[in-house]
Amino acid sequence: MSSEPNKEYVIEEYQNQEHVPVPDWHLAIIEERMARYRTEDKTKWRTWEEVEKELMQEIIEEMKEKKANYRLDPHLQHNELSIRPLTGR
Repeated sequence: MSSEPNKEYVIEEYQNQEHVPVPDWHLAIIEERMARYRTEDKTKWRTWEEVEKELMQEIIEEMKEKKANYRLDPHLQHNELSIRPLTGR
């Protein structure tokens, strides 16, 4: 018999409990974040839309820089992809 718990038993056991055990270090992190949340100036927060727009701009700029420094290898088969520096093969 295996020393590992039966997966179905473990799932069923937790489905029937109101609370799944949470490690103390998880609780400490949550408490730290909640304390920080309570004391922060919420007027300085950014919306998800602002963050998303900034991230997309960074990604586009990074892609433009890489495109300028790399090229596709024309000797590859149609289902292969390789990016090589412009400076050598």
